[in-house]
Amino acid sequence: MAESIIIFGPTASGKSALGIHLAKAMHGEVINADARQVYAGMQVGTGAVTKEEMQGIPHHLLGTRPPENPYNAGVFLEDAKRIEADLKGRGILPIYVGGTGLYVQSLVEGLSVQHPADLTLRTMLEKRLQTEGNHAMWIELQKRDPDAAEQIHENNSRYVLRALELSMQSQEKQEYEIDTQEPSSHYRVLGISWDPTRLRERITKRHGEIFSGTRFDEEVRALMDRSISEEVWKTIGYLQMRDHILGNITREEALEKTIFAAFAYAKRQRTWLRRMQQRMHIQIVEGEPLTDQTDVLALLDKRQSLT
Repeated sequence: MAESIIIFGPTASGKSALGIHLAKAMHGEVINADARQVYAGMQVGTGAVTKEEMQGIPHHLLGTRPPENPYNAGVFLEDAKRIEADLKGRGILPIYVGGTGLYVQSLVEGLSVQHPADLTLRTMLEKRLQTEGNHAMWIELQKRDPDAAEQIHENNSRYVLRALELSMQSQEKQEYEIDTQEPSSHYRVLGISWDPTRLRERITKRHGEIFSGTRFDEEVRALMDRSISEEVWKTIGYLQMRDHILGNITREEALEKTIFAAFAYAKRQRTWLRRMQQRMHIQIVEGEPLTDQTDVLALLDKRQSLT
């Protein structure tokens, strides 16, 4: 049995519920691996699990970070490793739950900080930055490494250039090493898969519930009184609700734009899962049959292919 479990899945796939089921069955606790749910005061719009839904299972890195303080994969990895070590020291199984591919990849493979700077490549990128600008360089990073681009604001040119440099340095090497690198036995990764039509229905239902009532409005209004970066405002639903509150769009338009953005993000998450399945030995779990009565322990003995 692996020392830790990771549950990855697209938005609205039921990964939080599965994590709680596993934690109850295997004496575990949950560590959040979602880049947005880590922020305090953003639980409603991100669909974070509630206290009632936790069923007494402790959750870590959930709503703990002030949204004024940027969070990234490097900080996450440091926090996660510290919590993981503490849990193991107390005989508790760490169960990571989240949909941020870069965070999952940092756990399983580590971050690419060991790559030395390529001065020739760096000089070329810096010259391009001067002539093409921040936005053009960030767009290229988005094409090469969407997960990294999602975590880096386009105006943070130093991080954008470093991420581009790492992507260009490692592209050929990674293609060569995919079939030869030894899989890590430290983590057991479960990937939740849904039929796209059913997933769209679940996403539509979730955001319809988030937009009903006034809790989300109140959450966004509270954030508008704080010094939140535009990068944080890009969290799905928040930018749209802010535009509605400012009178730029109707509530129906805000909901429609949110659902569209959420499904586009889910599509990218599914693409990441396909790309990483063999490389990270991810066990695919079909989302449709998962219920409260699911034999969660039996899931760990099954292996399916993503169709």
